Amino acid sequence: MRGNLRGARVVPLLLLALSAATALPLSARAPSALSEVYGPYDYGEFYAVILWVPCESAGSEGVATLVLYPKQPRYDDGAPVVVYVQGGPYSGFFPLIDPDWNPAGIVWVYFLFPGGSTEFKLPSGEKRKFSSGGSYDYRGPACYAALYAVLRFAQGELAAGCGKRIGDFADYEVLTDNVGMYGSSYGGVMAAMVFHKYPEGLEGVKYVVFYESPAANFLTTTDLGRVGEDRDWRRDADGDGLPWNDARNPTTSRAHAPRPPARSTSRRSGMTRRWGSTWTTTGTASQTAGRSRPSTSPTWTGTAGWIRTRTSCSGRGSSR
Repeated sequence: MRGNLRGARVVPLLLLALSAATALPLSARAPSALSEVYGPYDYGEFYAVILWVPCESAGSEGVATLVLYPKQPRYDDGAPVVVYVQGGPYSGFFPLIDPDWNPAGIVWVYFLFPGGSTEFKLPSGEKRKFSSGGSYDYRGPACYAALYAVLRFAQGELAAGCGKRIGDFADYEVLTDNVGMYGSSYGGVMAAMVFHKYPEGLEGVKYVVFYESPAANFLTTTDLGRVGEDRDWRRDADGDGLPWNDARNPTTSRAHAPRPPARSTSRRSGMTRRWGSTWTTTGTASQTAGRSRPSTSPTWTGTAGWIRTRTSCSGRGSSR
C-alpha cells in the first residue's frame, strides 16, 4: 500500500514538470531553425551549401547561411574558416559566384541578418530566394545575436537546423579552432564589437581582417593626409625612413604650415582664391565670378587646394 502511494505521487509530479516545461516562454527555449539543406552544389573549385543556423533573434526560420567548401584544403591538416561580415546598412546578401573563383583552401561563410533576403543563382542557372527569420534592426542586438550564432556554427559549437555541423559536409578536417572574420565597412565595426557583446564563446576566432572599416588601422593611412599635401611623396623630407608620410610632420607638411590671416575683399573684387600663400584677383565681380585663378608660379606654403573667399553684401569675405 505504501509503495502504491509512492508510485501514485510520481505521476502527478511528472505531469507537473511537463506542464511547467511547456509553459516556458519562447525566450527560454532553445532556438530552432529550418531543417532544409540546399546543396552541395558543384561550382568547379568549391562546393556551396545553404542551410539555416538557429538564433533567438531569427525566429523559427533561423539565419540563412551560405557555406563555400574548397575542394582542396589550404593546409595538410584541414581548411580554416572565414566568416564574412557584410557592410551596412543592408540586411545581407549572398555573393555572385564565379566558377573560376579560387577560395584559397578556406571555408567561407556568408549569412543574412534577421529579416534579410537575397537571390542566389544555382549552377543550373535557376535563381532561388533565401531569407532569414526575424526582423532587421539595422545592426542592433538582433543582428549581433545572428553574427554570434553564425560564429558559433563556424567554430563547430552549434548545429544547423538540419542537425549537421560545419564539418559534416567536407571530406577533410574543417579547422573550427582557426576561424577568422572578414569585416567589410560597417561589418568591421560589428566584427570588433561582437567580442565586447559576447565575451565568451568566441575562443576559436583567432583574427579579424578589416576592409575599409572604421574599426581598422586603416585610420592610420587616412590620418597621413592626402597626396596633395606632400609635394614630393617619393622624397623622405623629414628623414624618418617613410617618404610618403611627410604630411604628418609640421616641418614638412603644407597642411601644418602657417597660414596668413584672413583678408577681406572689396565689393568689386568678386571672388578671390588663395593657392598656398599666393592671392590672385582679376577683373570685376561680374567678370571674375567662378574664373579666378592662381598665379603662374604658386608658392607651396599654407594649406593645399583652393580656399575660396566670397564677398557678402557688406563687402566682407567669408572663407569656405
